[in-house]
This record gives sequence, C-alpha cells and structure tokens, in this order.
Amino acid sequence: MNVEWYTDPAIIRKARHTMGGIDLDPASCPEANRIVGASHYYTKEDAGLPMPWHGRVWCNPPFSSGLCSKFVNKTIDCYQSGEIDQ
Repeated sequence: MNVEWYTDPAIIRKARHTMGGIDLDPASCPEANRIVGASHYYTKEDAGLPMPWHGRVWCNPPFSSGLCSKFVNKTIDCYQSGEIDQ
C-alpha cells in the first residue's frame, strides 16, 4: 500500500506565499522537497515524529493507519506549545 501522496504544487506555492516560507516539512523526501522548498525536512528514515519541530511547518502526513493521526496530533501539540508558528 502506497502511503505517499504529493500535494499539488500550486497549493504549496500558495501556502508558502501565505506563510512567508516553510521552515520544516516533517514528513518528506528529497523529491517532495524540490516542490515544497522547506529549509529543513525529515525523511521516513529520519522518523520525523520524535524529532523537534520548529517555525513554519508544512505537513502532508503519510496516509497510513495510525500515522496520519499521530502527525496531526503532533502538529496541534507543537502549535499549542509555541514550538511552531504556523
């Protein structure tokens, strides 16, 4: 089962413009980051969930059982704690 779905580049451009840039993509790969343009990204091998998140975050989580909700919950927790701005 493929759990990697890429966001339309036009949507990412609009998000990057609205956010003023993207500091971190915690669920990415080199191919995806060519479009996202995050200053830093974590790959599947990096295991982005336990890593520190910061700044303006773009997160298109893996769509597999259990992982998607974990990425969403971490995004909410990091925003509420002030670790991420957007």
